[in-house]
Amino acid sequence: MPASSDPTAVTTRALADRLWVAEHPMKAMGMELGRRMTVVRLTDGRLWLHSVGRLTPAVRGWLDGLGRVAFVVSPSQAHRRWMEAYATAYPDAALVASPGLPQKRPDLAFDRTLGDVPEPEWAENLDQAMFPVRGSYREAVFLHRPSRTLILTDLCFHIPAGRGLVTTTLARTFGYYERLAASRLLRMFLADRPAARQALERILTWDFDRVIIGHGEITESGGKAALERAFDWLRKD
Repeated sequence: MPASSDPTAVTTRALADRLWVAEHPMKAMGMELGRRMTVVRLTDGRLWLHSVGRLTPAVRGWLDGLGRVAFVVSPSQAHRRWMEAYATAYPDAALVASPGLPQKRPDLAFDRTLGDVPEPEWAENLDQAMFPVRGSYREAVFLHRPSRTLILTDLCFHIPAGRGLVTTTLARTFGYYERLAASRLLRMFLADRPAARQALERILTWDFDRVIIGHGEITESGGKAALERAFDWLRKD
């Protein structure tokens, strides 16, 4: 993700046919992690938005140029910010909640809640699976079949060099400095390790090469092998 000194700056780019990302700076725990929204144009031309970020006038103009926003998806309770802005800007779009989010955001009128089966409206383009993490970090994982892209949120991070001493130190501590990896903190938040292994093995049956994550560097190729390495500890547990 390109670095920027402007916390409101958003960079948009295409990754593949019908697949885009919008990225902006974001700090957490003193780390410069960045934040990424993924946009998919479905077969019918409508847009599916994953883990939405800042809705600036430029971002809205960009989205409107891509198609009609139809689905605004929160893949986990931890990624629920800015949904109200999209609900206001796109009142006809369906708000899609991660499990438990409607109780945390009663101000938003959610249309449906994610599960292990993709919704009929996007099943032709996307597959999905729930990864059992405790509380706010339970995550819906998606596969964009046409581009062979796995779409994650917080299950993995990949922080590159050059983001400062604090970010580098913490990324090394958590185990995801200059490599795609699950945070060492994730091991404490797994709700059910056998279920997590089952979900992981299902995900690894999918055909993907690229891995998009919510924070850090995208893995453009070799993503399946990188994910296997990232969760080697869970597969051997």
